[in-house]
Amino acid sequence: MSLYSDFNDIDAEITTHDNKSLTKLEKKRIKKRIQKKLSPAKRRVGFIAASVAAIALSAIVVTSPTIANMPLVAGLLEDWKPGENQDFTEYKNPIGITATTENGELTLNEVIVDYDKILISSTFVKPDDFSYSHRYQMLPDIYMNGEKLEVTNTAAQSIEQNSSMYTVYIEVGLAAPLDSAELDLEIVYARMLTPDESDPIDGVRLSEPWKFDVNANQLAVQENTVVSTPSITVPALDGGSFVVDKVIRTPISTTIYFSESTVGSELNIQLVDAEGNAYSWDNAYIEDDKTGMFSFSGVSFVDKELFIQAREYYPDNKLGELVAIPE
Repeated sequence: MSLYSDFNDIDAEITTHDNKSLTKLEKKRIKKRIQKKLSPAKRRVGFIAASVAAIALSAIVVTSPTIANMPLVAGLLEDWKPGENQDFTEYKNPIGITATTENGELTLNEVIVDYDKILISSTFVKPDDFSYSHRYQMLPDIYMNGEKLEVTNTAAQSIEQNSSMYTVYIEVGLAAPLDSAELDLEIVYARMLTPDESDPIDGVRLSEPWKFDVNANQLAVQENTVVSTPSITVPALDGGSFVVDKVIRTPISTTIYFSESTVGSELNIQLVDAEGNAYSWDNAYIEDDKTGMFSFSGVSFVDKELFIQAREYYPDNKLGELVAIPE
């Protein structure tokens, strides 16, 4: 057991589950991921497709392990998401379960169910003979009542703590929100993306997956979530436009779903609050039919005025019209 598990005094209940192949939607989006190229300046926050993780540009390296490196301290979801003075304690599910396979020891630290997203913090301790670095990404499959949940997008980052320990953050976007306040989930790590271009695009299958049975409560998030369908047209900088179809405001994030985009170039937007502070998106995808999503993690507009505008980051940092989004 890891130090995190010792502090939490929680035992793991490991069960078996048959692996299932990717859905047609997952395969379609993985194929699209291969067709897309990200500019060097946008690799950390570029468009990503389903079941494909965002590769981190850099790693935090600590040369000697100390208490500050341990999962109890290093695996907080607030540390991963942008924003200041964040405290997700009210919305978290501390887990502290460790599963050990021939590929190493994986500890599930924290889980947050954020409407149609699941945020996971874990700590991986690898054996000497197992290849892993900040360029590798783990891809969990999530089951509820024995059924695999449909995933629309996945973002992940592995941060090196020392030569054998990594903090692994993952955000899984779901095709639909989970209605129940109390959720019994099975999280299975059976695939891993590697930097080797010859490996399968949906990840390398692990010889022995890590499996976790998790009870997660999302009531506090549900009670502070506002979903609106404004259907507002927002002008873009190239003369085109897009329609904001749905806005999800939670205490953890703000997500914009759009359609009917006539933007000729790559679409970029930012959120703006009543004081004029601007927020850049953290995760996004766009479909062939010009529908898509922008996620602003760590940015909450619950009970706050929200404005949206198109933005051209390069080369001139131009801004479009500021459009108010009602609740």
